[in-house]
Amino acid sequence: MDASNTEKGISELEGIDQDTYSLEQHIARPQITQISCLLGVLLVMVLLVSNFAAIKLVEINVFNFGSITFPMGLLFFPLTYILSDIFTEVYGYKTARFMIWVGFSANIFFCLACWLTMLFPAYPLWFYSYEFNTTISFMPRIFLFSAISYFFGEFINAITLSRLKVIFKGRKMGLRFVISTFLGVLADSIMVGVGIWYGKLPFQSLLQLIFWLTFFKVAYEFISLPITYRIVHKLKRIENLDVVDHNERYNIFSIKL
Repeated sequence: MDASNTEKGISELEGIDQDTYSLEQHIARPQITQISCLLGVLLVMVLLVSNFAAIKLVEINVFNFGSITFPMGLLFFPLTYILSDIFTEVYGYKTARFMIWVGFSANIFFCLACWLTMLFPAYPLWFYSYEFNTTISFMPRIFLFSAISYFFGEFINAITLSRLKVIFKGRKMGLRFVISTFLGVLADSIMVGVGIWYGKLPFQSLLQLIFWLTFFKVAYEFISLPITYRIVHKLKRIENLDVVDHNERYNIFSIKL
């Protein structure tokens, strides 16, 4: 089979036209570009906003199925997995690893800043000191366990996606995204659910929370696939990159590109 037929086959599997770039031409060439930096800023913004919004629990009645309880941050946090997928698929595992560390560091810094802010005495005429401290006092626990769950969940997602790309030779992008996201968010949901809400929610409600956290994040990924497809293919054309992580050792404690 010639190169044009190979590219046509990949295009048909993905459901989107692709440029005639070859996967073999972009092996192990991770880069930090202007676009990847902007995506990294977006990742940090989404991560911090979702963790802050996670303070509030909301309850929604779903017809005859009863009510669903979930933290408000659930509306924003799945975007971090979509961004991680984009980093891994386009720029490679090493770039995704670097961005995960950037997000993790920003999370820790914000947690320490909130804790330090709470320690300082408030101005006597500022009448919202109690409300502020009540809210902030719960944030270190949220940010600590969110940072830990984010760290391991994102790495599970990135490593799985990277390996599946090698196994499937760049094909079946949608399947790879869903599988890697499921494994990542399952670990993330268990850690964040137990770490933040254990002892504060009844056990049955905690299990329900973990289930809906996982289900919603995977459904979020699945529904977003058509948009993610187009973003990924557009970036591959613009950046002229499609990194395949052959012979990658997947050391999560390195930030070397």
